[in-house]
Amino acid sequence: MRHNAANRRRYHARHRKEIVEYNRQYEREHLIEKRAHLKLCYALRVGKVTRSAYCALCLAAPARIEGHHPDYSHPLDVVWLCPTCHRGIHLGRRRDAGLSAVPVLRSV
Repeated sequence: MRHNAANRRRYHARHRKEIVEYNRQYEREHLIEKRAHLKLCYALRVGKVTRSAYCALCLAAPARIEGHHPDYSHPLDVVWLCPTCHRGIHLGRRRDAGLSAVPVLRSV
């Protein structure tokens, strides 16, 4: 494992400029998503939004729960999902799982 971490550090040191430029380009292309993410993080920090303890799709209670934005123009309206279900939605595996039937938690 240390070997991989050392290789990763070495790679990043050698390709720092390319990585920084890639990250800047990604943020420019995904500005709406980035802003929605930052607004949700701030709302969580100040207590305007609370994180659910359960996944809205599989009803599991994982140690980590993630907010999914069905619509980025409403940054505080999220569906709380476990990492497995969240990844499945973004990879298109859960399109037929009825996400539209899952209630979106509206901000106050």
